[in-house]
Amino acid sequence: MKIYQKRVTWFCVILLGAFLFTACNGLGGKPVDKNILLKQRLDNYIEARKKNDLGQLRQLYLEPERVKRGNIVVKESTIIAIKIADDGLQAETKIENKINAMGFTFNKVPLLLNWVWKTDNWYIKPSASAINPFVKKKSDVSGKSDTDKIKEK
Repeated sequence: MKIYQKRVTWFCVILLGAFLFTACNGLGGKPVDKNILLKQRLDNYIEARKKNDLGQLRQLYLEPERVKRGNIVVKESTIIAIKIADDGLQAETKIENKINAMGFTFNKVPLLLNWVWKTDNWYIKPSASAINPFVKKKSDVSGKSDTDKIKEK
């Protein structure tokens, strides 16, 4: 009986040690450099556009349901500018693309992407021009849509 109790005790000690090790593992990590992370996310965006990988693109957007597959093939992309706001919660990037669309090749097509910092990562925020006015808005807890709230004001 005593051998059984010792085994159970040691098992609990080892299990507790493993739990504490994994729980504290992330505490001593390096702080995240937002500039480097944004550059990596922008590179991932460019690669996903070149491959036309819809799944990878959706992981980069704040609202993944807005990502659509078009008849545009991105051949090359060049990063022109990366600007992070002073508060560090928003950023703007500009890239130039060489694309094929409708059988034609277009050079130096600019693309401005707005990024937002959410849950320790950068996500592409859809621009106002990309918002479709015909898409039904999600309702909040009160049951009123965004359109109804605007009408009340």
